[in-house]
Amino acid sequence: MGSGGGARAIEDGFYVALGVGAASASGTRGVRFDTRGACASDDGGPYLWAEADADGALRCVYARDDPTVGEPVAAEDIFREMSRTRFGSGAAAQVRLGWNIRGHVSLELVAMGHGKARASEGAAHLSVQIRWHPAELSIDHDERAWDFNLFYGTGYSVGAYHPSARLQQEVQPDTPDARKAFEGLHQAAGVGMLYQLSPHVAVGMDLRFIFPQYLSWIVDRGEGIRSLTEKTPRTVIFAPTVELVFHLGRAKERADPGEYSVRGPARVAGARP
Repeated sequence: MGSGGGARAIEDGFYVALGVGAASASGTRGVRFDTRGACASDDGGPYLWAEADADGALRCVYARDDPTVGEPVAAEDIFREMSRTRFGSGAAAQVRLGWNIRGHVSLELVAMGHGKARASEGAAHLSVQIRWHPAELSIDHDERAWDFNLFYGTGYSVGAYHPSARLQQEVQPDTPDARKAFEGLHQAAGVGMLYQLSPHVAVGMDLRFIFPQYLSWIVDRGEGIRSLTEKTPRTVIFAPTVELVFHLGRAKERADPGEYSVRGPARVAGARP
C-alpha cells in the first residue's frame, strides 16, 4: 500500500489502512534448543525441553525412536514435527495506523495476523515501520493520484501450531493435541502501491516479507515450560494484501473539483497555463 499521506490533494497527516490477503510461510523443521547445561544435547534423540517431574526433580525430554505404536516412528521424524517454524500459511489481515510527513516519509504502527483458523495455526506480528515515497522527489504528491513506496519495520512476533497428535503422543502422551508456539522479534520489508479515489479514500497493495527471529519455544504456557533456541531458525513469510486507505486529514482546497487523474488535476476552463 502506499500511504501517500497526501497523494494528490491530501495534506500530510493521519491515515488508517485496512488490508486482507494471503500468507505463505516457509521455515525450519527440527529447531535445535539450548540445554543451558542442565541436560545433555542428545540422549537417544534430540533434546526438546526440561520440566519438573512429580517429585520436583528435573526431567529432560527428548525425541526418541519408538517402534511400539503402529508403524515405527523415528526420533528425527518426531523432532522435525514437534519443533518447527514452518506454519502460518493461509488468510491474512492487516491494520496500519500512519502519519505522513510532507509526502516524503510515513511513520506507521502495523498489526498483522495470518494462518488457518480451523487448524488454530497461525502467527501475529506487531511492528513499527517507516515508509519512504521516492516519487515525491520528482513529482509532488499534489500533482498525482498514485504512489509507490518502500518500507522497513521491526517488532514482536508470536506463532502457534498443532504438531501431529500421533507423533506428539510419543513425548506428551497425556496431551497429544497441545499447541506449541514460538515467539521473538522480527524484521519486515517490502513495497507498496496506492491509487487515490477521492480526497479521503484510496486503494492499494502491500507486498510484505516478514523475517521472524524466534528466540523462545513455548511448550506449555500454563506451566511456564519453554526452551530457548540454539540459533535463530530460518523463517520467511510472504504476505501480499490489498487495502483500503482512509485519510483523516483535511483535504486541500483545489481550483477544480474535477476527476482525479494520473497526470494531475485538470485545468480550470479559461485559466492561464
